[in-house]
Formats: sequence, C-alpha cells, structure tokens
Amino acid sequence: MAGAAWDTIIGQAVTMLAAIFYLVKKRIGFSAPQAKTLFSLFEFVLKVAVAPLGLTFSPQITTILMNRFLMIYDGEQVVAVYGCIAYVAAIAYLLLQGVGDGSQPLISRFFSEDNLPTMKQMRKYDYLTAATIGIGCFAVFFLAQNHVGILFGASVETNGSVSFYLPFFLIVLVLLSYVRITTAFRYATEKSILSYLLVYAEPVCILLFLLVLPNIPALGLQGVWFSVPLAQCVTWGIAFLVKHRIDHNLIHDIAKMERSASV
Repeated sequence: MAGAAWDTIIGQAVTMLAAIFYLVKKRIGFSAPQAKTLFSLFEFVLKVAVAPLGLTFSPQITTILMNRFLMIYDGEQVVAVYGCIAYVAAIAYLLLQGVGDGSQPLISRFFSEDNLPTMKQMRKYDYLTAATIGIGCFAVFFLAQNHVGILFGASVETNGSVSFYLPFFLIVLVLLSYVRITTAFRYATEKSILSYLLVYAEPVCILLFLLVLPNIPALGLQGVWFSVPLAQCVTWGIAFLVKHRIDHNLIHDIAKMERSASV
C-alpha cells in the first residue's frame, strides 16, 4: 500500500517537473497581478468553475453514496463489485467530459463573436462525437463484461456479479453523453445556473433514489443498483428540457441577427 502511494506521488512529481521544464524553456515569466485584479479574476473564474468542478467530482460523490448503501444492504463483496464497475464507467465518463471540455473554448469564442450559427453547428458535432464515444464504450465494455472483474483481480464470484450489473451502467452512456455536452455548452455560454442544475441534479437524484428504492420490499439491494441508472435518466430528462429552452432562444437570436444583417 505504501509503495502504491509513493508511485502516485512520484508520478505527479515527474509530471510537475516536465511542466516546469516547459515553462523555463519557453521563458514564460511570472508576475503576480494586483490584489484588486486578482480578486476580480477569482470571482469570475469561480463562478464558471463550479460546473466543471462538479463534473469532475460528481463520480466521487456517487462512489461514496453507493459504497455506503451497498455496505448497509449487503456487505463488502458488493462494494468490490461496484468498485470494478466504477473504474470501467470512469473511463467512459472522462472521455465524454473530454469532448465537452475540449469544445468549450471554441463555443465560448463563437459565442463572444455572436457567431451563433457556427456555435450551433459546433454543438451538433459535439453531440455526435459524444454519442459515438458512448456507443463505442458500450459496445467494447459489453463485449468484455465477463472479463472486467478478472482484469481488476476480483474473485470468480465477484466477476460474475460485475458481469451481471455492468450493463445497467453502460446502457445509459448515450444519455449521459447528451447531458455532458449540454452542460458544457451552458457554462461555455455564461449560463452558469443551468449548468449547475445539470451537474448537481445527478448526485441529488442518486441520493433520493438510494433513500427510497431499497426500502421497497420487492427491490431491496436491487434498488441500490438501479439508483444510478435511474438518476442519470432523470438528469437526461432535465438536460433535454434545458436544450429545448436553449434552442428556442437560439433560434430567436439567429433570426434577429439575420434581420439585422439584411437591414
């Protein structure tokens, strides 16, 4: 355990040294801004950063909640099962987040330039790319579901449970891709409140389902497993309504711009 911890620290230290070498080689200087300027920047950055912070931290909240309720309703073995599933799901989550984070600067640029048609086209490409990644991850992990637990060193019994429950988490990846892009589009266009709603709706819904579903006699432990996919379906519904509102306003703005250009 200590060796694994030191490996992590050394890996981060090497990455830091590589970053320092790049800054020194490029001769990128450093100067501290004035306190007034610094605080104004912090205010703006933190306002936007709450959403991407939530996207990064949300899976950890889910893991904490799931581990807690799985321990309550069964024991350590099902926690190990979820651990394997969470590692696999994290790969897909990070890939989808990468599409959203990668497109955010371009969307922000087109938004600041009032180039709304191009911005809308960029978002379309984002949705298609994220959906393709979601479908691809579903296909790959579904085909490999009988070997995922073994890959992480789980027992044969645990691997069987991983193989059974993993598809429930994979089937919602396409819906999750829709949510991730919609969220990134919101905070890229300075609509931070709606992005907060999309980011934090999922862990809140998971908690609510975990408090309710396992107490239904017919479900019990199964209710714990169903909580995450159901919460992600609800979050997709919220994202769909948000996008509908976005598109309504976007079409109105594009039409207004076209009328102004014709005049």
